[in-house]
Amino acid sequence: MSPDLAGFHRAAICDLFDQLGPEAPTLCTGWAAKDLAAHLFLRENDVISLPGMLVPALEPVTEARARTLLARQSFDEIVSALRSGPRRLSIMRPRAINRRLNGIEYLIHYEDLLRAQPAGSVERPVPPVEERFALADQVWGAIGGIGRLIGRRSEVGLELARTDGAAETRTLAGGSATVLVRGTPTELAMWLYGRAADVELIGEAGPRALANEAVSRGI
Repeated sequence: MSPDLAGFHRAAICDLFDQLGPEAPTLCTGWAAKDLAAHLFLRENDVISLPGMLVPALEPVTEARARTLLARQSFDEIVSALRSGPRRLSIMRPRAINRRLNGIEYLIHYEDLLRAQPAGSVERPVPPVEERFALADQVWGAIGGIGRLIGRRSEVGLELARTDGAAETRTLAGGSATVLVRGTPTELAMWLYGRAADVELIGEAGPRALANEAVSRGI
């Protein structure tokens, strides 16, 4: 059976939460590990919190819900609940929806937590080769939709190219000046989500700057 991107990174980030504790830094500005865990829990289990994750004017509601959660439950309890998956009445409980909506979400936030730690202090889990390639294929498939959202607001043409051995490219936006962005599927996902990433942008300086500007605003 093909590995599940959402399930793999859910387990990985929960293991990392357990290892690092609630005050560990993350790449999410202003958030420690406990805040990231609360975000993930509320996102899939609290419909009242969801609008504030999408509409800036409603963010105070979501922030208040997060503070209440952290006051009422310990970090270990929140992580344990996350590890168990979406609750029975969650809109993300159905397997197909969970895989579609949580794969990239958990990947990005796992990297947000891992990459914020001092170099060499945390060992990255390495799955078997076949599983690793299957997970990479799932990331590559998932970033197509995300990339098209970025492409709509990009002022230059954008094309992605995998560098992990699979000779695949994907056009996100057309234009007279096109920027080719090369990297592994995970690094391309991080770049599309506005994170620092190990990618190579090929094109003129002006279009490269516009491509980076398009992703800097996030999804």
